[in-house]
Amino acid sequence: MTVRPRTRTARREKRGARGGQVRQPRFSVILCTYNRRNFVLATLATLRRQTLPYTDFEVIVVDNGSRDGTLSAVNSYVQMGEQTQKKPEEIWRVHCLSEPKNGLAYARNTGLLAATGKRLEPMRLACASICIGI
Repeated sequence: MTVRPRTRTARREKRGARGGQVRQPRFSVILCTYNRRNFVLATLATLRRQTLPYTDFEVIVVDNGSRDGTLSAVNSYVQMGEQTQKKPEEIWRVHCLSEPKNGLAYARNTGLLAATGKRLEPMRLACASICIGI
């Protein structure tokens, strides 16, 4: 693990967050899935209950060509939550992406390219219940 010294830019980011701007997340959680709609929804529900502020992390779901309606179910779940929040710092950041090429490497690369967090956390859905307590 690399520890970065605190810099002036880090302080400026905090000031910008107070001014109403949404700051860059501390980390990005990347979920790659293929035909695991129920498991992805359960994982998203667990991530949503985290005690960290929503400004500290983002979730990126990459659907790898699922045929069980995973992408539409995830989009519906995310949109349902967006209707109830009002302040920018209370908005849960979730990005739903689709990768047409089959394979975990393609899906993971798509998620990594979309990530804006300072630290990346690719998660395997098989161990999601263990890995979530970051």
